[in-house]
Amino acid sequence: MWYAPTGADVADMVSQAQYLFELENPDDAGDIIFRLDPMVYSHHITRAIVNQFYQPDLDFVRVARDESGQLIAQTWIGRGGTPLWSRDEMAITHMAHTAYSLPLRTRVRLIEQMMTMWEDWCVEHSIPIISSSTMRQQTDGFLKMHQRRGYSLRGNVAYKRVS
Repeated sequence: MWYAPTGADVADMVSQAQYLFELENPDDAGDIIFRLDPMVYSHHITRAIVNQFYQPDLDFVRVARDESGQLIAQTWIGRGGTPLWSRDEMAITHMAHTAYSLPLRTRVRLIEQMMTMWEDWCVEHSIPIISSSTMRQQTDGFLKMHQRRGYSLRGNVAYKRVS
């Protein structure tokens, strides 16, 4: 179900991200922090897809499609983060999207699969810490999923030492 995307997947990935971002940030909310620019996301995700082909220890991007070929989930994590108070490197999760049209249990299962892939990738590439955050307004369920997997919460950021 999960696979490494190619350039052919980028348009669907950008579309899904844009749809989910707009659900979380309706124009009439009056509290828009970030202005959505699909071209910027397209640029960054395309670079990450190319990076993982040539430098598999730099970025990890995966997508899942259903039997009909519809994009149902995408995840992206990259290395290179460091806290200001430590030399420990962190992998930073950039994206964890699932289609809202899926049943809640399926979305939870997909996110749990994402977390397993993040942890395995970090162990494989000797990245000791994962940092996962969210821009969602309702964060309780997402952060509780992290806690159940052994992440420590600091505000709306979850950290886990994997090695």
